[in-house]
Amino acid sequence: MELYEKLKYHRDAGPYPLHMPGHKRNIRAYEMENPYGLDITEIDGMDDLHAPEGILKEGMDLAARTFGAEESWYLVNGSTAGILAGITACTKPGDTVLVARNCHRSVYHALMLRQLKPVYIIPASVGGWDFCGQILPETVEEMLETSCKAVEEMLPAENRSRKPALVVLTSPTYEGILSDIPRIAQICHKYGVPLMVDEAHGAHLGFGRFPAGAVQGGADVVVQSLHKTLPAFTQTGLIHSQGTLVHKERIKAALDIYQSSSPSYILMAGIDRCVRLLAENKIDFSGWERMLSDFYARTACLHGLQVLDMPSGIKDPSKLVVSTARTGRTGAALMDLLRKEYGFELEMAAPRHVIAMTGAGDTAEKIEAFAEALIDIDRRWRSAAVFGEETVHGALPISPGEEALYDALPLLPQPKVVLSPGEAAIQTGRQVSAEAAEGLICLESVMAYPPGIPLIAPGERVTAEVLAAAESYRKGGISLRGMTDGMITVL
Repeated sequence: MELYEKLKYHRDAGPYPLHMPGHKRNIRAYEMENPYGLDITEIDGMDDLHAPEGILKEGMDLAARTFGAEESWYLVNGSTAGILAGITACTKPGDTVLVARNCHRSVYHALMLRQLKPVYIIPASVGGWDFCGQILPETVEEMLETSCKAVEEMLPAENRSRKPALVVLTSPTYEGILSDIPRIAQICHKYGVPLMVDEAHGAHLGFGRFPAGAVQGGADVVVQSLHKTLPAFTQTGLIHSQGTLVHKERIKAALDIYQSSSPSYILMAGIDRCVRLLAENKIDFSGWERMLSDFYARTACLHGLQVLDMPSGIKDPSKLVVSTARTGRTGAALMDLLRKEYGFELEMAAPRHVIAMTGAGDTAEKIEAFAEALIDIDRRWRSAAVFGEETVHGALPISPGEEALYDALPLLPQPKVVLSPGEAAIQTGRQVSAEAAEGLICLESVMAYPPGIPLIAPGERVTAEVLAAAESYRKGGISLRGMTDGMITVL
């Protein structure tokens, strides 16, 4: 089957998308004509993304006003291009940067390309859950104030007083956890260090009654994927800038490098239309918020499954995170069951939880049906042997190996940085089995994708903790990139 036919199948008969993009293929709410009639290039009157003076500049100016930034630019190569451009604009080769350890792989790629020295900020934990939480303001302040012992170890003696060039963090996280951006921005600015926030999953923040976003919080550079939660095409986003710590001309120059020289006008039209829907208050945020509120209320009765419900200032409610830990089953098992028997395709599965993404294009009917599906599965799994009861009609047996996932899984490992990612990238390595890799220096990222957060990054020493985390993912039915057939490239 060709890709076009596969896309038509998913549109017409596939499972309901509880994943990005945020328009949810809702052609009743959002429609465009046949794209072939709209596809064009930089002819007279159509402006140029890399030197905008007309209609594209007008659209980007509207985006800045709508989101509250000083200047905004279209992204047609996804948030990845924005992250690469933002980090490039804020740093020089050899600089030290403070980086949240749970950042997306595109941040690590920027570290490689710019030959930067990362010092990792370790996120707080989320009690009872197996993923990273907030970046605490006091942690950022302590690291900036002390200049980081790790920085001193990595830099030559004559440069040890040099402050970090940039602080980079992700908020919201893939699970929707929000850091206190206003406080962190204030701390960074006290030390004269710009703050860049990967807000790829939070373009909707600050609209309706959703929590405020990073632009309102005072971050200097903010990167957003419009398509993740809003009605825009996949691969589209915005990068915003404000304040005096980042030179906007350097952002423009970096975007000229990292974005296509032949940008799609269809993608840019999608960005423009999405921004105008926001500016004209034509997106039904109140309806979206209402269906989310109903979902959380309806699923409060779950016994084995558990929905993460936290105050909106700490978590973005649009991310529906469901734990399987109390059932003894894996996230992959829940995701597979929802697809095959209930007609829902989720965003991702982790060893002990799943993520369902809601967006502006969702309908109350489908979100209510998802809640009912979870309630039904919870009833079926409660009847299974994991709770010490006899299996009854409709109950689902535990698959071999799933019992081991009942115990707590390790959070994101914290291996020691031996080489910077850029130094590691130029090394010639060898492949060894995972068991033989302990104590050696990893030369590639090992990660589940999604979410694309490395369990171990290039230049870090492989530890028993890393290998245990990788094994937990394997048992949970989650494949890892960078560990092909159980082999890892090491130095």
